[in-house]
Amino acid sequence: MNRRKPSPGTSDWNPPIPLGYPASIQALGGFSAPLLAATSFTMTALLLPSLSKGAQTFARWPDAALTLFVAAGLAMIATIQGAMWARRYDVTPSELTEWWPDQVRNGKPNRFLREVQRSHLERSKVWAGRTRHTYHAGIVLMLTGMVVTVVPPGPIQISRWFLIVTALVGLAWELGWVLASEFMDVLRRRSALSHAALGLLSGVAVVAGTQGGRWFALGVFSGVAAGHVCWTFRATDRWAEPVMIRGVRVVHVVVVVVGAGVSALFFLVAAPTLWLRAVAASFGVVSLLVETGSIIILLKGERRAQS
Repeated sequence: MNRRKPSPGTSDWNPPIPLGYPASIQALGGFSAPLLAATSFTMTALLLPSLSKGAQTFARWPDAALTLFVAAGLAMIATIQGAMWARRYDVTPSELTEWWPDQVRNGKPNRFLREVQRSHLERSKVWAGRTRHTYHAGIVLMLTGMVVTVVPPGPIQISRWFLIVTALVGLAWELGWVLASEFMDVLRRRSALSHAALGLLSGVAVVAGTQGGRWFALGVFSGVAAGHVCWTFRATDRWAEPVMIRGVRVVHVVVVVVGAGVSALFFLVAAPTLWLRAVAASFGVVSLLVETGSIIILLKGERRAQS
């Protein structure tokens, strides 16, 4: 956060931007994060007995679902700890003047007191940023765990697809919320949102590739390939170094070629074989990793631009 700084000489103190940022971080660590951590660990405890031998499996990838819930709980614990460290450096001007009254002349702090407040604010901003990132990561991990949990081990009926799509919409909403708050540059924000959408579609492609209808899988993989084509032509040099853009474009072109090949195989083969489904699922995983890497590159570019 803290995207803009006051001009030098306009204030005796260096306020946080936004002004309520420290209080919002304490709200995360004091209420939201403990509640979500308890939810994640409760889900793990409730679903863990189903992994015992002979028990009916609750999802197609039960171990992955529980891993995501545990990771979400750990991220929330990190959020609580980060908020505690941020609070250590969160001081107000009134507190500083109360502790060092002799360092204030005519209601204005001297250089020593301003430096103390500035250094504490910088440390508070560092820990507040870490707290915010772990909180967002925990929510995304928990929602992803919910998506994995609702995917059944057997064939997917139409009614279950409504449940899967609802969980995906919640995950997509949270990803969009997080990415929109991280980017000030409009082009980077739009590019990151498009990558997130392709990443979610790639996750659906993994499900469709492992066990899904032929025409549904064809539509999903064709959509992934078409999305990579659109991104490749829209990529510009504004949000990263030209050499990085060229490298990412090459990766996306490879994904387009493989995706088109998988789509063609699903179109030509009436009954998808095991090897074709394995290739399709692998393609979905690779596409998901490509989108995640692209978002990370965008975030690094945004950090450089803001600094």
